[in-house]
Amino acid sequence: LLSGDMKDDTDFKVASEIIVVDIWIQKFLKNVQIDEQTIKSLYDKNKINVAASYKLRNILVDNEVVADKLIASIKSKAQFKYPKKRLKVFESYVKKESKDLATRNKGGDSGWINVLGLPDNMKKALKSTKVNYIRKVKIKDLGWQILLIEGIKPEHKASFKEAREQLLFEAKKMRLQEEVNSILQP
Repeated sequence: LLSGDMKDDTDFKVASEIIVVDIWIQKFLKNVQIDEQTIKSLYDKNKINVAASYKLRNILVDNEVVADKLIASIKSKAQFKYPKKRLKVFESYVKKESKDLATRNKGGDSGWINVLGLPDNMKKALKSTKVNYIRKVKIKDLGWQILLIEGIKPEHKASFKEAREQLLFEAKKMRLQEEVNSILQP
């Protein structure tokens, strides 16, 4: 379409209106003021949980046979009751064996991982684990991941401080819906 014809094109008109509405929504959400009492009231009414998270180190290998051999070797060289030694042994295998380019140079350190972002098989493997345990998990299309669990933060009820930003956003969305409803009423 030529630019002169665009003003008469229905799709162009609809797209333009959508863009205007989106800009208005973003501006409204940015500028609407929510008082602290409203946020506290939402906190009291809603049970907000913080999902479990795990501090993990990993070694990514191509197949289960290699994973099993590495796990057996790590366990034989560093018993469970010596976590610092186990970590050193694990890190040495990361450098030699891991295919994970993102964590190989960091000793396999994946940091704290929220369980909500994990595949179901990994959630299941981590659910019944303890700190300093080693688990293996099949990663679709990548191979097998050997996980060393360095820390666990269990699921818990969010403190007001932890939930505040989420509640503020929810309050703004509620206020936006009220505004839209008032505009649409005859």
